[in-house]
Amino acid sequence: MKIVPLLASLLVVSPSLAEEAAASDVPGQDGLPALSSDSVAPGVRQADKAASPALAVEVAPIKPRPTDLDTPVARPKFPPVPQEDTKTEGLIPGILFGPKLSIISLPTPALGVEVKAYQLFGASFDYGFIPDFTVSNVTLGMKTWNVGAKVYPMRGAFFLGASLGGYTFTGKSTVSDVNGQPVAAKLDISATFIAPELGWRWVWTSGFFTGLELGWQFPINYKSTLDVPGGASSGSIKDVRDNADKYVKSGLPMLGLFELGWFF
Repeated sequence: MKIVPLLASLLVVSPSLAEEAAASDVPGQDGLPALSSDSVAPGVRQADKAASPALAVEVAPIKPRPTDLDTPVARPKFPPVPQEDTKTEGLIPGILFGPKLSIISLPTPALGVEVKAYQLFGASFDYGFIPDFTVSNVTLGMKTWNVGAKVYPMRGAFFLGASLGGYTFTGKSTVSDVNGQPVAAKLDISATFIAPELGWRWVWTSGFFTGLELGWQFPINYKSTLDVPGGASSGSIKDVRDNADKYVKSGLPMLGLFELGWFF
C-alpha cells in the first residue's frame, strides 16, 4: 500500500532540519527562542528583498502648531527723528555741540556753548555783558551768566527748558561832598535767578543753526547796595537804585530774538 511509505517519509528528520530545530531552542535576548533567518519561509524572505518602491509610504513631517511665544511683541513707539534738512550727529555719534552767539537778546548779548543729544536733550552755557556806558552822569554796566537744560519733546526744533544763573549790575557816579569836593558813589546790584523758557532751534544739514528763546528770570536773592560817602548828595545814582529796586527786583525778561551758531 502507498500509505506506509508516506508515513515513513514523514517520520524521517533530515540533519538540516534537526540543526535548525536545535538552533530555535536557544533563547534570545528577551527569553524567547530565537528564530534564525533560515527558519523563515523562503518565499517571505524573497518578498521582503523584492519589495517594490511603489509600496513605500512616506510620512510627512509634523509642523508644530503656533503658540503665543511665536506672536511678535509690540514695541514702544517714539516720535520719529527728523532726517531731512537737519543734522542729527557730528563728531560724536548722536551728539551735536558748538558755539552760539546771541546777538539780539535781553538782558544782554551773550556768547555760549550749545549741546544737543539724540535729538531729545540739550544743554547750554551762556555768558553775557553790557560794556560800560554813561547816562545822566552815571556809568552803568552789567554782566550775566546762566546754564540751561532743554528737552525737545517732538524731537524737532521746538524745546522746553529751564536755566539757572546770575547777574551783577554796577553803577558809578561822581558826586560832591559837604565841602564841594568830588567823591565817587558806587551802586552794586546782584541776584541769582531761575528762568523757565521755551524756544526753537533750527538746524541745517551743514550744522549751522539759528534760534529763538523766550523766558523770564525770577530772582532768588536780590541785593542792592549804594555806597555814598557821608554828607555827599547821591544825585542821579540814587534814582538808578530806586528804579532797579522797583522793576529789576521783580524779574527780567530772558529773550533771545536772534541767535546763531554751528554744531560739530
